[in-house]
Amino acid sequence: MSKKVLILCSRNDKSVAKVADEVARLCGSVSLCYPLPFTRESSISLRHDKIDSFHGNLMFETRVGDRTHDERLSVKDIGCAWFIRPGVGVKITNVGLSAQQQVAQSEAKACLRSFYDCIRATWVNHPRAVNNVEDNKLYQLSVASNVGLRTPETLITNDPDELIAFATAMGGKIAVKPLFTRLFTVDGEVSFVYTNLIDTEWIANHKEQVRVAPVLAQRYVAKKFEVRTTVIGGRMLSCAIYSQQSKRSNIDWRRYDIDNTPHKPYSLPFDIEGQLINCMQALNLQFGAADFVVTPEGEHVFLEVNPSGQWGWVERLTGLNITGMIAEHLISAL
Repeated sequence: MSKKVLILCSRNDKSVAKVADEVARLCGSVSLCYPLPFTRESSISLRHDKIDSFHGNLMFETRVGDRTHDERLSVKDIGCAWFIRPGVGVKITNVGLSAQQQVAQSEAKACLRSFYDCIRATWVNHPRAVNNVEDNKLYQLSVASNVGLRTPETLITNDPDELIAFATAMGGKIAVKPLFTRLFTVDGEVSFVYTNLIDTEWIANHKEQVRVAPVLAQRYVAKKFEVRTTVIGGRMLSCAIYSQQSKRSNIDWRRYDIDNTPHKPYSLPFDIEGQLINCMQALNLQFGAADFVVTPEGEHVFLEVNPSGQWGWVERLTGLNITGMIAEHLISAL
């Protein structure tokens, strides 16, 4: 049996499904797996016999084209595994589970972690690498600085006096953002916290609010435009996002104002490309979406890399063939 590409993802991720369809078209050997939430219809068995000898089987719901069916897959059949946002939204949909169901889901997640370690294949972001990077912004910034990328001064704190001192040193205003973008619900609507611009006066008037939890604060970098670069292996495709043309998106382009925010194909300078590849390698990532600010002087300032970053809207607005680039890399890893 030929080796397969296994894609571990969330059920409603249309961009990933599009990649799976492209892999199927090119080589026909792909399984799209929704490991979470783990249901009674799923089945998993793992066995360890001796040193470095693992056997594992997973039966799960998979999709081919517009059809879904159950598939049983052995770890020995997997040639490449892509870990891309499995279980996104599960914590929200699991609200109200019984104690037994909560324990069952926790046990399933622990078992899946063992399953991932049984896979002796090429990983396009091993889950451990993702967990190590996605909510550790200071680690990312340290690695990026070490490979030569310019990064903004950063502080993590819930001490309002420290935050005021930092904002003062940065010229009076700073950008604040969450350490990790987590989904939550407000009046039944799924949302998350955006990047915001605050000043010393705001901090002084909201000290108790600041003390509630640590926040990531950075020097606000003046923007000419922003760049989203999708990287996989040694290849990348970039998009310039002209966020400054919209009052809605000028602080955080994720406050989408597509009609007033042009998106255009872009090429990073050669030296920045090389530094970004070195950064990805140092972070042990094969795939990621990196965000940059390009200053009015033309400097590229690295903000972060999301190991599970989205690209579908960039592809739709620019025509960049990100789907094809990802699919070709997955197949090359077989």
